[in-house]
Amino acid sequence: MDNQQATQEISQVEKGWFCGIVDGEGCISMSFERRKEFKKGYRYRPYIEINNTSAEIIWKCVDILQRIGINPKVSVYQSLQSTKKPFHRCGIYLFSHLKKLLDYFSEDLVCKKASALLMLRYVNSRLTKNKNEPYSDEEIAIGEKVRSLTSRGVPNDYVSPLPQGERYSLLLRESVS
Repeated sequence: MDNQQATQEISQVEKGWFCGIVDGEGCISMSFERRKEFKKGYRYRPYIEINNTSAEIIWKCVDILQRIGINPKVSVYQSLQSTKKPFHRCGIYLFSHLKKLLDYFSEDLVCKKASALLMLRYVNSRLTKNKNEPYSDEEIAIGEKVRSLTSRGVPNDYVSPLPQGERYSLLLRESVS
């Protein structure tokens, strides 16, 4: 059922809804794994994940993806703290599925468009090569840029709009009231 699945149309409303979910709840990133058994000692693994405590949202994402021929992996995670709700994850990890998703949706993303377009360049480059072929300098640069766009840290070129020593919560409180 994987690639043989017939694709169906999705409406522009569904496409916009899905892009909004990816922009708000999704993660377009690459993991960096170090292991001796990898040819260069490391590898980049691109992925797109959508996490939410609402199973309904995740299953709507799955429905949209399946209709365009992508079969995501769906998981449910429960916190060890019993007071927290479980969260559901829709994940896309296969290069062919990542390419299809990015070709279809990346131009319509807003917040995550830069990461999506970079990942598409990376995926297209890797799909033309043997799996064990070393990374090019461009692929390494793309991997690091995508990872930096999704990291929680502050980028080196970030200039805070706050006066020295003020807290982020003050800015949030001012913008809400």
